[in-house]
Amino acid sequence: MGVFVLAVALFLILAFVAKVLLPKALGPETDAEREERLVAVFGQVGLALERFRADEGKYPEGLGELLPSYLSAVPSDPWSPSEKPLNYVVRGRLEDSQGGSVLLYSVGPDGVDDGGIQSIEGSRNGDRLYPVW
Repeated sequence: MGVFVLAVALFLILAFVAKVLLPKALGPETDAEREERLVAVFGQVGLALERFRADEGKYPEGLGELLPSYLSAVPSDPWSPSEKPLNYVVRGRLEDSQGGSVLLYSVGPDGVDDGGIQSIEGSRNGDRLYPVW
């Protein structure tokens, strides 16, 4: 019994170090690392959106419709200061291929939601866009 308790205590200590202390010791995430994570998140959600469209014949009204069949959770925006989810905007009617569009976007390095207005290359202002349709 004593060995089991010691093993559990050691596991909890190591889990605490890995989750809390280690990331702080390594320093904050760089801009390049956030951009890299954003590309991965865009790819993950973009693929889920396309799978939904293939199954349903249209894109969802919101990212919540992707849960749990296509995503286990809506990923947070790597650039959001408060770790809010990615932004998803439906413009027009999804059933109308002539007038509807879908936009997935991040608030970008400035952390400000500009409503899907794209940033100029090299600028920290504006949003990072992933146009879906």
